[in-house]
Amino acid sequence: MSAQPSLEQAVSDVFANCTECRACQKVCPFLAKFGHPKELLATPSEVLFFCTNCTACSKICPERLPVAQSLYEAKTQLLRKDSSTREPYISAKSYAERGHRFPFSHWERADTVFWPGCSLAGSAPNLVLKIRNSLSELLNQRVGIVLDCCFDPCFQLGGVEDVAKAFKDIQERLISYKVKKVILGCTNCYKNFKRFLLSEEVKVKHILELIPQSLLKIPFKEAYLHHPCPAWQFEEIRKKFRTLIEDKVELKEARLPACCGAGGALYQNEELASEFREKTLKWANHRPIITYCMGCKGRFLKSEANAYHILEFLPNYSPRLKPLSSTQKWINRFFLSLRLKLFSKKALVLTLYLIALITFYTLSYVKGFDFKAYLNYLNQIKGNPLVIFLYLLIYTVAPSLFVSSLALTMVAGLLWGPFLGTLIAVTGATLGASLSFLLARYLFYQAVAQRFGKVYLKTFWDRVEKDGWKFVAFLRLFPLFPYPVINFLLGLTPIKFSTYVITSFIFMLPGGFLYTFLGYSILELLKQNPWYLILAILLLIGFSLVIKKAEKLFRRPLL
Repeated sequence: MSAQPSLEQAVSDVFANCTECRACQKVCPFLAKFGHPKELLATPSEVLFFCTNCTACSKICPERLPVAQSLYEAKTQLLRKDSSTREPYISAKSYAERGHRFPFSHWERADTVFWPGCSLAGSAPNLVLKIRNSLSELLNQRVGIVLDCCFDPCFQLGGVEDVAKAFKDIQERLISYKVKKVILGCTNCYKNFKRFLLSEEVKVKHILELIPQSLLKIPFKEAYLHHPCPAWQFEEIRKKFRTLIEDKVELKEARLPACCGAGGALYQNEELASEFREKTLKWANHRPIITYCMGCKGRFLKSEANAYHILEFLPNYSPRLKPLSSTQKWINRFFLSLRLKLFSKKALVLTLYLIALITFYTLSYVKGFDFKAYLNYLNQIKGNPLVIFLYLLIYTVAPSLFVSSLALTMVAGLLWGPFLGTLIAVTGATLGASLSFLLARYLFYQAVAQRFGKVYLKTFWDRVEKDGWKFVAFLRLFPLFPYPVINFLLGLTPIKFSTYVITSFIFMLPGGFLYTFLGYSILELLKQNPWYLILAILLLIGFSLVIKKAEKLFRRPLL
């Protein structure tokens, strides 16, 4: 929405200057059905939620009145009175909150991340991965993926306050994850990021600004270009879209915004949604429709149109030509999130652990495999002081080399059991943490500060000054960052070394016990006792859920 004039002023302008020529009703099925703007503004009601915010009314108005802005302001006024009882806002907010939470959300730490948006992630999860890989090659750097909701369903119905609140959380997460650039695959997301993301540390780009024309292989000679409604606020995006296609096919496009039937609350009024959609299909006149909104594409497919998303023309990708149900989209989003989580380093270690576990369990039933001899061998070496010394030496060096400590901790459980193993593993982890701390403080201060950037360093410094040992304890109990990163960054803060060591040892004990117990469950499974493994898995699930909650606490003072 345009900031000039203000929304309140827009309402006044329409009331004062509208001539009731009804030009807007000729281009908008919503206004044609429910009345001209002055009528709707005089007695605001929930029918306003069916307005799609496409801005066609403002662009066609001969008086150049801010009609769209005035209707949007009327929505916000309705919600300010009582949003908790107004359908369809309740449904829209529920949708947005669901996409903003586990298990559908997924965040990766990277300088540059690709934010595909809800529709793209739900409709074409494999395309999301392909786009990410293409961006990594184009930018010559690792590009992460963030699956989350920008709360546009709330914005479309006037819920500006809820969107602003959500973006406060999104902005904090972007900064805490050290994201410097967000590449958006959804124009609605782009609109909201431009309006609500206040941080100057995070730059925003639309995916169309980065994809080169040479990368797209379009098989048509002519096509109809459909711009999603929010794109009419960004001429540079519409121009870039044309540039990607105009040399490849003969184009036709509308001169006014035309909603696909998914804007506002049209999902609750299919008859009106069809009127919007059929209007665009009439303009397309059986030409293939190319758009850059997966939500728009899905709506056109629902009417059996030949519709494509522009990025589906990337090499070696086969577009889906049938619409998906809402349930199918949620399932796709869930499995995409799960797939990305499983490829994290910690998940990879756990996956290898499970493979080893299954292998040992299978071998225990194979004739000729003497697992008792294997257990006897473990009993022989675990009491050897040299083995303990070598283990502690490896654990001391590993964190400084960014080697995962998870596997080492599990080995301690395998060798020495859950209790003695925890003590030995945490001792090794403390030695490793101490070495990283001292290296960062006395030898590599500048290198570490430059590597992890001013955002992380300032955050850690401020929290140590405010919360002291409690902040160290919090990070050890809830490892929101990789241990090597925590160790190095705390070495740059004013925390005392003795306080750091003692606090680290004490508060790494719970997590250490969890993973040594996981390693110990291998032996118990070989003894035909699966209950230890079941308990270990339940503890891991519970610990993961606690960490999710702890992420929010990290952004607030601990005292």
